[in-house]
Amino acid sequence: MERPLSDIAAMVNQIFIFVRREAQSIRTRDDILISIPNSIIANTKMVNESAPDSVSRIRVKVGVAYGSDLKEVERILLNVAEQNELVLREPAPEIRFRQFSDSALELELLCWINVPEQKGRTIHQLNWAIHEAFQKGGIEILCRNVTSIFAKLNPELPAEGTKTDIR
Repeated sequence: MERPLSDIAAMVNQIFIFVRREAQSIRTRDDILISIPNSIIANTKMVNESAPDSVSRIRVKVGVAYGSDLKEVERILLNVAEQNELVLREPAPEIRFRQFSDSALELELLCWINVPEQKGRTIHQLNWAIHEAFQKGGIEILCRNVTSIFAKLNPELPAEGTKTDIR
């Protein structure tokens, strides 16, 4: 069994990092130990989400039906962000209208948190609250729909021209 030449353990943002001469080992939040050779680390762009400042941006994408009142959508999204205790008040949350897609108007809620390891929990809470607020406000959340016509390919399927929606 190979023994490391040096072994220093540190905990950064609830992730254990083991510093060794030949490789670095990282224990993930799922308790999985990953060994990364130093040669890869030296040639890879690394992003430190907790230093020098622990403030981290969250992006929540949402698609709404064409014809939706975008001012109302923006009001609901900002209200949801303001109601979440993990979202910072400064910098203030923002909404960006990103694009007209095939089946939806795509927007993005941008907000900040000061605990990067809470990113997943915050996105979960925001998505849940957006879904509930949109249901109450009558705003339809859309996903891409694909319509396929199979009748010509297989005569056992319904009559020609019958459509099947796949979501």
